[in-house]
Amino acid sequence: MRQRFLRLGLSLAVVVSAVMGSLGALTPGTARAVDDADVGIVKKVTGATMPLEPGGVFTYSLTASCSSLTTSCVNAVIEDVLPAAFEITSLPKTTDGRVVTYDAGTRRLTIRFTESLTNPAGATGLPAGVNRNVVIGMRVPVETTLADGATVPNSATIDADNAAKASSSADVTVRIPREVRPATTKKWTDGSAVAQSGEESLITLGVRNGSSTSAEVTRLAVTDTTPAVFDAFDVIGVGPVDRFPAGADRVRVLVCTKPVAGPPCGEGELVAGAFGPGPTVSLPDGVDPAKITGVRFEFTAASGAKLPYDATGGSVGLRLKLRDTVRSTGDPLAPTTRQRVDNCATTTARDTVSGAVTGPQACASFDILPNIATVQGSKSYFSDTDGNYAADGTAVIGADPPVSMVLGARNTSSFPVATLTITEPSTTAVSEFEKFDAAKLRVEFPAGAISATVTVVCRDGSTPAPVQLTQPPVRHDLPATGCPSGSPPRQVSVTFRGTDAKGSGTIATNAQGRLSLHGILNRKATEEDARDGVANCADVAATNPVDGAGAGAGTACEALRPQNPRTDIRGSKTVDQNELPPGTPVTFTLDLANAGTTEMVKPAITDPADPTAEDNPFDVVRLTRLSVRYRYPSGLPVLLEVYDPTAGAWVAYKEADTALLTRAKGVRARLADGGLPPQNGRIIVDVEVVRRDGVADGVSFRNCARITSDGKPVGGGYCTAEESTTQPASAAGSVQKTIAPSTVARTLPGVRRQEPDVRIRAENTGNVNLKRLVVTDVDADFFDAVDFVRLGGVTFPPGADRVRVDACTTGCAATPPVFVEGAATGSSTPGLPAGVNAAEVRGLRWTFTSSTGGYVLTPGPARQPGACPVTVCFKVAARQFLRSAPATEIPDMLSDTASAAGESPLQPPGGLFEFGESEATLKVQEGSAQLDVSKTPDSRIGPGETAPFTLTVRNTGTGPVPGLVVADPVPELLRFDEAYAGDRGLPFKVTYTVPAGTPPPPDPVYEPGRGPDGRVTALRWRWPSWTMLPGTELKITFQVKLAPGVPGDSVAQNEFGAGSEDRQDLTCLINSPRDGQVVDGQAYGKGRYCTSRAEITTLAGTAFEATKWVAGNAELAFYNTVTRQYVPLDAPGCPVLKQGGRTYTQFPCTALVQPGEHFDYLIRAVNSGTDPTTEIRLLDIFPYEGDTGVLLGNQQRGTEWNPRPRLAGPPTLIGTGTLATRYATVANPCSDLIATPRRDCAHAAWGAAYTAEASGAELRIGFPQRLAPGGEVFVRMPMAAPVDLDRPGDPAIAWNSFAHSETVLRNGQPEVLPTTEPPKVGVGMRFGNLRVDKVAENPPDGVTLGPYTLAYRCTVTPTGGRPVTVRDGTFEVTLYTPMALIGVPAGARCKVWETDSAGAHSSSLGEANASEVTITPATPDEEGQHVTITNTYTNASLKVRKAVTGPAAGEVGKGPFTVRVDCSFNGDRLTGFPKDLRFDGGGERSVDNLPRGARCTATEPGGGGATSVVVTATGSSDPKTAVIGSVPDETAGLTVTNAFETGTLKIVKRIQGAGAQFADRTFRFRVACTFNGHRDAVIRTATVKAPRLTAVIDDLPVGAECTVTEVDPAGADAAPAPVGPVTIGKGAPAAVAVDVANTFSTGRLSLVKQVVGVPDDAPYAKEFAFRVTCVREGENADGDPLVAFVIRKRYALAAGQTLDIDTPLPLGARCWAEETADGGATSTTVDHGSHATAAIVTKERPHLTITARNTYDTGTLKLAKKVTGSASGFGEDRTYALLLTCTVETAKGQATTVVDRRRYEITGSGERTVDDLGFPLPKGARCWAEEADDGGATSSSVDHGEPDRAVVIGGGADDAVTVTATNTFEAAELTVAKRVVGTAGAGKGPFTFTVACEVRGAPLELPEADREFKLAAGAHRKITVLKGATCTVKETDAPAGAKVTVADSDGEADGTVRATGPSTVTYTNDYGDTPPSPTPSPSPTDPELPPTGAGDVLWLLIPAAGAVALAVGLGALGLRSRRSRGAHR
Repeated sequence: MRQRFLRLGLSLAVVVSAVMGSLGALTPGTARAVDDADVGIVKKVTGATMPLEPGGVFTYSLTASCSSLTTSCVNAVIEDVLPAAFEITSLPKTTDGRVVTYDAGTRRLTIRFTESLTNPAGATGLPAGVNRNVVIGMRVPVETTLADGATVPNSATIDADNAAKASSSADVTVRIPREVRPATTKKWTDGSAVAQSGEESLITLGVRNGSSTSAEVTRLAVTDTTPAVFDAFDVIGVGPVDRFPAGADRVRVLVCTKPVAGPPCGEGELVAGAFGPGPTVSLPDGVDPAKITGVRFEFTAASGAKLPYDATGGSVGLRLKLRDTVRSTGDPLAPTTRQRVDNCATTTARDTVSGAVTGPQACASFDILPNIATVQGSKSYFSDTDGNYAADGTAVIGADPPVSMVLGARNTSSFPVATLTITEPSTTAVSEFEKFDAAKLRVEFPAGAISATVTVVCRDGSTPAPVQLTQPPVRHDLPATGCPSGSPPRQVSVTFRGTDAKGSGTIATNAQGRLSLHGILNRKATEEDARDGVANCADVAATNPVDGAGAGAGTACEALRPQNPRTDIRGSKTVDQNELPPGTPVTFTLDLANAGTTEMVKPAITDPADPTAEDNPFDVVRLTRLSVRYRYPSGLPVLLEVYDPTAGAWVAYKEADTALLTRAKGVRARLADGGLPPQNGRIIVDVEVVRRDGVADGVSFRNCARITSDGKPVGGGYCTAEESTTQPASAAGSVQKTIAPSTVARTLPGVRRQEPDVRIRAENTGNVNLKRLVVTDVDADFFDAVDFVRLGGVTFPPGADRVRVDACTTGCAATPPVFVEGAATGSSTPGLPAGVNAAEVRGLRWTFTSSTGGYVLTPGPARQPGACPVTVCFKVAARQFLRSAPATEIPDMLSDTASAAGESPLQPPGGLFEFGESEATLKVQEGSAQLDVSKTPDSRIGPGETAPFTLTVRNTGTGPVPGLVVADPVPELLRFDEAYAGDRGLPFKVTYTVPAGTPPPPDPVYEPGRGPDGRVTALRWRWPSWTMLPGTELKITFQVKLAPGVPGDSVAQNEFGAGSEDRQDLTCLINSPRDGQVVDGQAYGKGRYCTSRAEITTLAGTAFEATKWVAGNAELAFYNTVTRQYVPLDAPGCPVLKQGGRTYTQFPCTALVQPGEHFDYLIRAVNSGTDPTTEIRLLDIFPYEGDTGVLLGNQQRGTEWNPRPRLAGPPTLIGTGTLATRYATVANPCSDLIATPRRDCAHAAWGAAYTAEASGAELRIGFPQRLAPGGEVFVRMPMAAPVDLDRPGDPAIAWNSFAHSETVLRNGQPEVLPTTEPPKVGVGMRFGNLRVDKVAENPPDGVTLGPYTLAYRCTVTPTGGRPVTVRDGTFEVTLYTPMALIGVPAGARCKVWETDSAGAHSSSLGEANASEVTITPATPDEEGQHVTITNTYTNASLKVRKAVTGPAAGEVGKGPFTVRVDCSFNGDRLTGFPKDLRFDGGGERSVDNLPRGARCTATEPGGGGATSVVVTATGSSDPKTAVIGSVPDETAGLTVTNAFETGTLKIVKRIQGAGAQFADRTFRFRVACTFNGHRDAVIRTATVKAPRLTAVIDDLPVGAECTVTEVDPAGADAAPAPVGPVTIGKGAPAAVAVDVANTFSTGRLSLVKQVVGVPDDAPYAKEFAFRVTCVREGENADGDPLVAFVIRKRYALAAGQTLDIDTPLPLGARCWAEETADGGATSTTVDHGSHATAAIVTKERPHLTITARNTYDTGTLKLAKKVTGSASGFGEDRTYALLLTCTVETAKGQATTVVDRRRYEITGSGERTVDDLGFPLPKGARCWAEEADDGGATSSSVDHGEPDRAVVIGGGADDAVTVTATNTFEAAELTVAKRVVGTAGAGKGPFTFTVACEVRGAPLELPEADREFKLAAGAHRKITVLKGATCTVKETDAPAGAKVTVADSDGEADGTVRATGPSTVTYTNDYGDTPPSPTPSPSPTDPELPPTGAGDVLWLLIPAAGAVALAVGLGALGLRSRRSRGAHR
């Protein structure tokens, strides 16, 4: 038997190993045939004594447990539907170890445990061997339906994915005292009414029986007798009953009719109606509802039964109407304020014992609102310079500042009103309205108003006609008040009206109307107003007369806060360079600003202050240009003048008059009229000069300017800072180069590079202008080490406005470099030349010029910085390797040299002068190493629960971190969870993110630090051979638990650090207060460590941990059942506990022993909760083959030891407490200490006497002093392993587990914790192997050697015992079959010897010469121990030929063929035979070294598929067998001949379906034949095409098994299934009818048009055109593929239309549509718009839809009228007409007119939005306008007045475009002069003249003073008229006797001139007595200059060159225009 066992050893060991492997870790989702875990739950009621009364509180306590030998309870979840009879006061909270949810609807409480599990790895749930407790606070409701003495059961269940559901119940008993509780509710809708409205309302009375179930209520009554209610309201109806109280089905009403003023009705005074079934309720007979002053409703059951408890209750209605009078007094019910009526009702319940019990009142209130209109006013008063009724600017006293006031009236009545009125100013309150001149107003309607009337009373007493307004629109702007000029409004009022058909008001409550006024603060404002403000009040009123609501009124006041005038005038003078070389323009800048609060009157800035004084700067320089650089306001009419020394006067600046500019000796900028506005008015003037010819070098001057206001100097002189000096021309420049930052990190692969800025500053430092400035950077070495990244922009040198960037690529090395030129641009961010990529750039050149092309690039630094802080910028990035030497790293220091040059007038045209070169360096160094670390998350856990930690380490620096180290000291409050299922069987996981293209990190070196007890106290991970690149992120995840005994509400802080073993210059990124750093810290090691911490908050709870450990032979170490590896004692994947000098482990690792050795079990019991423990109970059933769990009788432990281990001594207690042990000896004993109902155990007698044969032990540990939280004890059990096992293993494992339960004191009360069974522990026994080999020296070939007989014996000596034989017997071996003993107990000593050497000499013959070895542990597949026993001892060929014949031989006769040759000698088959020879077709092979006389035969297994096979022998004495050497001089041979024949196959095709018309292509078939087992050995193809649908193949090998597959269904729905296989026969054809029903289906196409953004009926969206194309695959007559058109047609669709096309489409057809007319859409998307995106007809989708979506962006178009010109006042009040035309390109090249010359009118300057078309204008629409009426303008223009200049509509409301028509009204001057010749006395006048003008036939209105006037002799009058006007001047009172002649400037003597310029009409009276004399020229100081009648306009005449020049003013016309503008600003 033993020998038989040994022969089976190898295979048995393999089986055992496989079984052991199945006990390893299970993965999540692993299917299990049976549950492998056990869940338990205990539910109790605590915190209360039964029975409970209403309001009593108690607690449900749920304790969950999990037991399993190997796995945990996956997805364990508690469910408890909490009884609806109780209220919930508290629910358990979600923690890191559980998720709590509660569904209030179903009252289902769910607690899902989410603790991370070790096995299955990655799963969550409840760990094996633990208890978890939760509590639920409950209360018995005060009102309950529970009956007295009722018992309420409740069950909780627990379930898990891998465990059967368990449940536990607890009951609660209640006692319900008798308590009568009637309840009332009340609701009064709708809550308010207006007095005198007679409004109806509804009171809903609720009645409910809330009595206890012990009460016996038979009737419920709800009573409402509140006097205030019935004093103000009449009852108009009772009922109906909306809902009866529970149990009631009858109702009646009782009423009181006593006066309200008296006492309420007593019980006998109520008039009762009859009970009825409801829902209607009838009043008692004869009762007038109007006299009811109290109501009661009574409810009862017709059967007389008691009414039950009712949680909902019943309800009944009481309908009321508001009275007009007070019932008790008869006075009108007309409160002046809101009157609140409180109404209360009570419910009475009648109990059979307690009688009538009345419950608390329920009240509701109702408001009676006053029937009086009320109104609230509002007012604001402010500066408004723009006239838009929005505050801006400052109102300055005395400056006629524009101001606005906004007045509001809000209806604050409780009802709509009929009118709202605003009156400004108030008729009662103090107002200073006389200081405000209103010019225009705005009216805004309140909600509900229909019309408005605006009335104005002017200061002269006149009243313009009222203005009637309606809405819409809500807002009306009135441009004028209607008052005459000079008499602004004294009062303005607006009344808003709104009534309905009944005349009731409709202006809604809280609606507000507004009246806004705009004008000026006039000169009546005084200095005191700046302190006190300009007071102003307005009246507001509201009325509602139809409803008798009367009227309400109010006043709103607001003071304007103006400022007093304040003068603050500022000026300056600067120059762009102080040197004046010949020919170079130099610019002086004059700056004048008004920072005060008063207007600066006719300001001027003059340079120099006195142009006639000596040392005039213009003696040195001459003026070349005078210009206004800046003016504010933008339209400020600045006059530029020069001082002409020839004329001795200031004259107008004329840029083209070179002679004037050359002789000018001064410049002046001024405002001839008006002023510079305060605070922001400003004028900046540039004076460009050049050095005068002939002025010597070295002449210096200091230049000053003067500022005047109204002709008076302001301040002193404004001078340049330094003197200006004439110097020789000098061309010079400077260049400076920098690189920022100047140091960058060395480039690393995969890491983003730094991009420093290369900055070059180039400056013209000479004193002459440049035409070009060129900057160049082509440093070859620099660009060899860096990559150009991008351009960074430029700053234009002064005077330049163009730059061109050139780049050199391959041409940089040329001399000079060859550049690719770019294009000049005005952008400060130019780009590279077209076609040049950044990667190609090796050098750059920038050329700055001016668009004028001249020498205008002035000296000095740039004035306005651009996109670059210096002249040019670009970015580079350091390379890793040189471009020229790809294997060489770039140097540590890079230098870059740039140069600059310029072109000045001193060089020949096109020539450059060099500025020089500038060098900058870029240092390349190792990047800085910086770590950013974080530790997350914070957690809240209780005893026994786990919490995750994730350590995150990021390299946020620029350099690498080599030798990364991560360390985490574990604090005393926490315990590292070694059971966590991490990577590679280790208790942690590592994840990472690395830069793209870089390798991942290797596995870390994990070095846990352990304390004396084996507990992990520190964690350390190292990566010694890995470099962490910038951007890399590493995460380590593990779990911790609370240390035993940690109290609740403690905070455990856990810090970790990360550093480098090899880099000490590491820095740390500190992101939060939890981050830090430690240098050379004891917990981390040498160097800097970046730290971060997380916190765990502890929760109180009950928990107890009892675990089992095992220790064996320390030299054998451990076995990891998860990784199936033998590992050392300190292996990271094995939990370790050190106790008593021994190292213990537990699952998943096992201890190891050799047969016969002792090992120890250790039970560790820890009170890990917060409650003390009084007793521990343990039940341990020792391992035996076939054992199960102790508690888990349904789970196999899997022990493999037979015989089983024995106790080697009694258990001993280590720690406090007392241990009592009892033993049982029967197999699988039952226990009374701990019940194990699921284990099929045997009755046992337990005794206290120790016995080594014990099969189990009961252990009871008592703690008289209690085991405090955190306390622990150990129980050690010594065990002895057997010397051998029936079935060895690798290793063979004995598994052990135990069950335990504890008693704890919770809140002072003992509580027994559920029994659990922790995971099993194992001890493995090691075995080894013995191999014995036989060796023969010099054996003869072909001779049978052996067998040989060997004997063996193995013994084991157990600990403390004698040797025991474990293996012995004999074994036959040969040279080729060694002796193999598998599974020999490790440590056994084995002897082997030979008993029979078969005649040879043996080295180990006899036991005396035996070889002896000691067996070492080895796996079954390892050799183990090895013994060799040696025995010592003291030739023609065969030719094998292959022949192949037959018609198919050429195709399938190539083999391979296997010919099997078998040779024997003397009856024994020779070694190596039979021998298979391979032939690939015909051929010959030789078999050598055969003994002569050997006999050989040949066979061919399978025959290679041949039709026949024949074998013949040659060169042999036997024709069938080759006898080696039997024929002299011949070589024996064997010939094998194979014959291959052919057969025929026929294929038939059939077609069907609606699309058969499309079956016109070729059907293609593939015939694939298997031959001789070779798939696809024969391949044929066949084709058929209609009408011939049959194909024949006649050359297939016989025996081939062929399958016919249609490979091209030619467009059919689908290819048919393959047919076959069929076998090809010999002779007759094997016809295969492939009856294929190829179905051709069809589809169809629909077109859908969608329009987005505009209505479907928009004129441009009416029709869209499409070109639809559908193609299919076809073929030509030769079978070549071609594209066939199915549809190729145009279609038209309207917006929103779907068009179905009836042309059938074959499957596979591709359809697409192109929109040829898109209706002018902004964008068009067609979902299938091209062949590439075509829709394809398929069987699943035969109906295709092509949808075209046209999206229109729309825009806004405005029409604007701009009236300009010196006489613009003539055109301000005129109405102009524009004819608008818009077109939309609805198709390419096709424009559709959507607006055709539509007329729009605009009055004066203004604009309007085109919003009346009925449709929006789409983006891209082209619009233009023609002016139909130009109002008589001098000239008019429209910026977009014709199609070629049309404006294009943009997209979006913010992108409005405007068509502006500009009408220019220019002024002309008409001079009327009177001349008298002679001395007649009547000749002096004055004389009367009339002037009448017209423009294009229409009269031109002139000021009255210009229409008729008088002139004395020699006098003249200047009149401003419209340019182009025809004016007639008449003298109406020419004296008799005088000859009157007329001289006109147009040469006609008719007194009529056309005023195209200065025009004159001179009337001469000639008395004939003296000769004529010249007319004297008037002068500014002529005392006889008559007044002009032009009001306050000032004329200034400057004599120059004998002519009179018009300098300023437009007369009264200009004044009127300015005043008009002032009123409208």
